[in-house]
Amino acid sequence: MDYVIANVKKILKSILPVEVLDRMGLWLSRKEQFFQGTWPRRRAMATLRKSVSNPETFAEKVRYKMAFDRNPILQVWADKVAVREYVSETIGSVYLNNIFGTFRNPEDISFTALPTNFVIKPNHASGAVIIVWEGAARQDSSYLESFMKDKWGRILINPLDLNWSVILKILKKWLSQNYHYEPGSFPEWAYKHIKPRVIVEEFLPHGVRGIAQDFRFFLFNGLCEYIEIDRSWNDQPTRTMFDTNWHQIEATLKFPPEIPLPERPRELEMMISLAEKLGQGIDHVRCDFYLINSRIIFGELTNYHTGGSQQIRINGSLKTFGESWTPNKMY
Repeated sequence: MDYVIANVKKILKSILPVEVLDRMGLWLSRKEQFFQGTWPRRRAMATLRKSVSNPETFAEKVRYKMAFDRNPILQVWADKVAVREYVSETIGSVYLNNIFGTFRNPEDISFTALPTNFVIKPNHASGAVIIVWEGAARQDSSYLESFMKDKWGRILINPLDLNWSVILKILKKWLSQNYHYEPGSFPEWAYKHIKPRVIVEEFLPHGVRGIAQDFRFFLFNGLCEYIEIDRSWNDQPTRTMFDTNWHQIEATLKFPPEIPLPERPRELEMMISLAEKLGQGIDHVRCDFYLINSRIIFGELTNYHTGGSQQIRINGSLKTFGESWTPNKMY
């Protein structure tokens, strides 16, 4: 491969003017800086704003929101501790899961007082979580240690394999980082000023053999248009998209749809109503719930679905999903 690249460079040098080569070199250098995380944040923000001057697809609209929307409520929603008060005031505390504590210092966690199954997550990030579950496959000692190399991680571990010293190192590392700006990604403003804490909460099961499935409600202008069932923790992960009448939507997602299709839950209308109450007054947000034996449990409010990186294609078009959403030009 290196030989091929070297020859391509030689050919380009022989046919392109020096001015063009200089511009290409500068562009490649900047791109390398961006993905290494050495590209200045202010320039990353400027690049983000230029990339979405006329957003048309869902991903572009999310990035436009990331670049320009500075509504303070987005910061509340992004904070997994602060959002609990918002949920309690808006739809009631009955929809909140049980927590065992929030901690600025992980060493204050009394691990011996925790139940067999529980969950630990930082409040100031997305996608970082430690799920301790007796149904998880057994792992050797290198499993946990491997996550020390990652900025963030989704960790599923059996209680018998817990190494608290390594867990503490991971948590301290998470607390020292700011999710607002990550190498190779665009800045996500809502996370910028969150004061880092660790939340320890109850484990939510799906039946007796699995982890609770995630019901994701995509709201546009305060109304739910799409519902995604996420089972990404399964051995064979799936994601299935529906409209509000529970008709499957043929969409290109990260994982294939579940087969057979999940049945329409009796609590669907209630979850849609709750999601719309939580997302009222905002042009777009994703509201997640869990459903455990008819118990509806709030998951999160997501301002920036996949950080604006996922293109969702419906019937061959990238413009259908979120078509009714026109980002506010007056952000």
